Amino acid sequence: MLELGGTQKGSISIFETSQNTAQLGLFLVEPSVQGNGYGKQLIETHQYKKITLSTNKELHSARNLYKKKWL
Repeated sequence: MLELGGTQKGSISIFETSQNTAQLGLFLVEPSVQGNGYGKQLIETHQYKKITLSTNKELHSARNLYKKKWL
């Protein structure tokens, strides 16, 4: 969970699918704090070699973060 100033601003759920691989589930960062690296920090708290993602084309920021980090 991302908490800033005592207020929740983001959250992530990630599920291990094998020893070195996980699937990204829920991934939210409030628009007011997006673009400051908080989403990247949420993902990097988990030390998997590979993280998979199922999303749709409308979720541009989630897809871009995934591409920058794991593709």
